Formats: sequence, structure tokens, C-alpha cells
Amino acid sequence: MTFVECFPGESEAALSLAVQQAYASTYSENPPGLEFGQLIAWEAKLFREVRLPGKLESRLMGEDAIFLGFTDRATLQMGSFQGILFGTPPSPGAEVVARLNNRGRESLLQPFIYETKT
Repeated sequence: MTFVECFPGESEAALSLAVQQAYASTYSENPPGLEFGQLIAWEAKLFREVRLPGKLESRLMGEDAIFLGFTDRATLQMGSFQGILFGTPPSPGAEVVARLNNRGRESLLQPFIYETKT
């Protein structure tokens, strides 16, 4: 699950444009069928889930392009560890962990504690 930082009052159209630009920085095209899911809060920042259609491998590659493609806002991937592998989405019952890309600086948040927003 990949999330993109969103700003108070930012329209979904503006967020969609920012995500498209991040995706296009890797693939030179807009992501197909881009949708947004849940809204979460972590450390006074809001994040919106990015959903891409398609088979698992192509979705994960697209989400990685978005996760790494931003230079002006934070992105995170929420998952859990399966041995030494980071799996996304989190496995049921596993500790939730997040990879954070904060404007080019990556870190691991373990455990990842967040608040679900409406």
C-alpha cells in the first residue's frame, strides 16, 4: 500500500496531477486508472492511499515509481516483514511497518502507528 502526503484543502484533482507527474518521471506516461483510497494521519501529516489497477507485479512497480518519484512531499509504503522481506499490504496479525520517503530521505518506521481519517 502506497500513500502520498496531501495538504489541507488540496483538491483530489491537484493530488492526482502530482501523482501523475511522479509516475511519469519513471514511465513517461500517466498511470492507468489512478484512484485514491483511505486517508491516514501520521505526525501531523495527512497521507492518501494511491490505488492502481492491474496485475500485482505491475501495480507494485507503479507504486514504487510513485513512492520514489516525489521530491516535494513525503510518501510511504505500509506493510509488514515476512522474514527479511518487506511485504505490502501488511500481513494479517503482523506488526505494521512503513517505509518513508521524505523528500528523498528514506527511513523505516517500526512499528508504524497512524490514525485513520474520514
